[in-house]
Amino acid sequence: MTQQIVMIVAKRIALTLLAAATLYGCASQPTGRQCLDNFRTEGNILVGKSFTTYAYLPETSYKKAFKNVNNILTTEGFQMKVSNPESGIINVYQEVGTSKIAPLNALVEKAGRGSKVTMTFVTQAGLYTPEDEAQKHFCDYLDRAAK
Repeated sequence: MTQQIVMIVAKRIALTLLAAATLYGCASQPTGRQCLDNFRTEGNILVGKSFTTYAYLPETSYKKAFKNVNNILTTEGFQMKVSNPESGIINVYQEVGTSKIAPLNALVEKAGRGSKVTMTFVTQAGLYTPEDEAQKHFCDYLDRAAK
């Protein structure tokens, strides 16, 4: 009887580990979209959270990518803090409530004949942003920057 219980427990552990390994493999599969494949998060609602992604835009020159990202972010309702075409840095923010801000930093770099755009959106402690919404907006911004 004890041996049967051990076998049942061992099978359950094996199935659990197999399921976890399968789910991990599914979660790390490339999507074919740079904005999603390069997407990372750090932190949590208690300490604040940052969302980061990047994409190479091989057909979009540095100058055009910088101009596009700058225009996209300002037309999306962000307030401009820094826009420096020499360094490629764009720093914008959104006001959240009466005392908090949520900054979005973009870095545009030359990459061969094209460019690379990195974006990081940061929420302060206590603010919640759904990960899928951050991904959706990043992908939209990067797709539009490539045009």
